[in-house]
Amino acid sequence: EVVASKLIRKDITNMKISKDFIIALKMDARPAYEIAFLAGADPYWLSRVIHGITRIEKDEPKILRIAEILGLSHDEIFTEQVCD
Repeated sequence: EVVASKLIRKDITNMKISKDFIIALKMDARPAYEIAFLAGADPYWLSRVIHGITRIEKDEPKILRIAEILGLSHDEIFTEQVCD
């Protein structure tokens, strides 16, 4: 029953990171692992998110902090919604 409720939930939105976010991360003078640490995120987690292995919620605090460090707005973080 728990599994079925997870499949039915409509309030969960898995998001994919935008190319603009990835470019900003790569163009920053600091390495990505340092930016992850500054945001309180694990660099391994950030790598998995960037490569689409781990999907995140649109209000994930760590990704919002990383975007803030990079000077990106909320609209520049994600691409279209991804349905699995």
